[in-house]
Amino acid sequence: MTSLVVYLLIFVGVTLALYQFYAIYDYQNFGDDEQRDESASAPLRELLASAREYSRTGEDEAFLKALRQVFGDSLDRRIAEAAFCGNPPALRPEPLVRRRHRIRLNGSIRIEALPGWITRPPQVDIRGFLLMLISANCLLVLFLGGLSIYTLGYQIQVPTLAWTNQAWILMVLIYLLIAVTWLVSRFDLYMHDLYQIGQLNRHLSAD
Repeated sequence: MTSLVVYLLIFVGVTLALYQFYAIYDYQNFGDDEQRDESASAPLRELLASAREYSRTGEDEAFLKALRQVFGDSLDRRIAEAAFCGNPPALRPEPLVRRRHRIRLNGSIRIEALPGWITRPPQVDIRGFLLMLISANCLLVLFLGGLSIYTLGYQIQVPTLAWTNQAWILMVLIYLLIAVTWLVSRFDLYMHDLYQIGQLNRHLSAD
């Protein structure tokens, strides 16, 4: 009975890893757009519309009102203008919304990574590398799941790999990899947000 539960959990883990990979890839490419549509976030759409109007006419009243509605007093106006007042906008609002309490402006954009520790935003986008790491984790989960089935009929004879004959060990490794993948995905979102925000420095210097 215990073995049946272990293999059931392995099956669930493999399925979860596949879904996790799909969900991460989908969010990286479409997440902010989908969430904006689904949540009907009118303030963000109003902010972008008022930024376009401000760029066209120079009238900033509606833009400043929409900016305060979304960010309160947490975002410097110059950053908002650099992000939203281009054609097309240089940056979607979501990264700024997520990191607004970490953004500092002192000549150029800086990030408060930890309390009292202010640093430059990353200059290199590591999303591709992290996606490769996530893909490798998913493939490793698939391998471990397949190995658990293989060892039902054929025991691994190499002494240093004898642990692979224990299904419960493979199950634990699968769920550890799922947890690592989740942590990597959160780190990816954080670093990609900071990278995109850092690119606004080019627009600030141009101004």
